[in-house]
Amino acid sequence: MPLNVVGAAVAALQVAEQRGSIAACGDASCAVLYSLHYGYISVPVMALTAFVMMGLLLWEHNTSTTRSWKARA
Repeated sequence: MPLNVVGAAVAALQVAEQRGSIAACGDASCAVLYSLHYGYISVPVMALTAFVMMGLLLWEHNTSTTRSWKARA
């Protein structure tokens, strides 16, 4: 679970850099959109979505496993 939080934070930073909210890039341009689907889904947005979804699924699995162990006891 902690890796999902770190990955989501890095992806959110990249989304902010790409949108121009943060100017943390050196010589390379962070505003270049290499892949843009539906007008707003870029690679950092895809990564952020994946990390958030994995975190939610792991959290749901963890809470359902805990509930089943409590029901058995």
